[in-house]
Amino acid sequence: MLMATLAGCGGTAATTTKAGSDTTTAPAGTTAPPATGEAIRVVNGKIEIDVPLKNYAALYEEQTGQKVIIESLGGGVDISGALKGYLAAGNMPDLFVFGGEGDYQTWKEHMLVLDGEEWAADTDFAFKDAEGQVVGFPYAVEGYGITYNKDILEQAGVDPAGLTNAAAYKAAFEKIDAMKDELGLSAVASVAAESGQMFWSTANHIFGYYLSAGLERGDTSLIDSFKAGEFDDARLGEFADFFELLVQYSDKNTLISGTYDDQLALWAQGKTAFITQGNWIDPSLPTYDVTFDSGIAPLAF
Repeated sequence: MLMATLAGCGGTAATTTKAGSDTTTAPAGTTAPPATGEAIRVVNGKIEIDVPLKNYAALYEEQTGQKVIIESLGGGVDISGALKGYLAAGNMPDLFVFGGEGDYQTWKEHMLVLDGEEWAADTDFAFKDAEGQVVGFPYAVEGYGITYNKDILEQAGVDPAGLTNAAAYKAAFEKIDAMKDELGLSAVASVAAESGQMFWSTANHIFGYYLSAGLERGDTSLIDSFKAGEFDDARLGEFADFFELLVQYSDKNTLISGTYDDQLALWAQGKTAFITQGNWIDPSLPTYDVTFDSGIAPLAF
């Protein structure tokens, strides 16, 4: 599972800045106009929920009189880079997303402690600092693994319930690859690993799955081992082998230089059976007139 937080994923978070709410509406990017004090400005890192967040903001304004501006960044946008541009311009939003511990270390000096907020007692998923103080508000819980086109798997005679280990995936990939022309596919899987834009998919998500799969929430044993320079060579090898399998059966143009939109479009248009994304892609599927059923299978390492 991936947690998204406002602050205060897999996943993301947003945070209240010390500047308070002297901000106004702003377009995406780092050239937004200076604050005027008329609205609370929220930078959202999940472009897929832009519309529902804006609907919620409109309802909030209707009920409270407080205007809220939702500024959504996502896909291949460098959110941290955009925020640094805002900071340099003295135009930080009131609430902003951050991607977990790494981003927290970058932005902690610009976050407020939120322990006194009523909601803090109602969730077990708030992001907390080293002292146990709440600094992040959770606003989404997401699931991911490897998402599949159920119709394609049925046509190929592959049962997704059997995709529980690397050998099963290898057999399924080989079978579907041999039927590509018959199924109208360009590749078995849609994987994007371009380092400038898609690091969050391959590193934060896929490798993050390796660091947390099968462990209880809060169990950082694998992360602690990595920090200490200790590795489970066998399991790390299984991860590498499975990722190599994904690469071998992926569309190479998308793999090497594709954006998030490229990756999603390839799968949503029925050109691959699998995509290395999670349930957050669902709100975008109507854009591609998707009619097939889909599901999420576990990564096999």
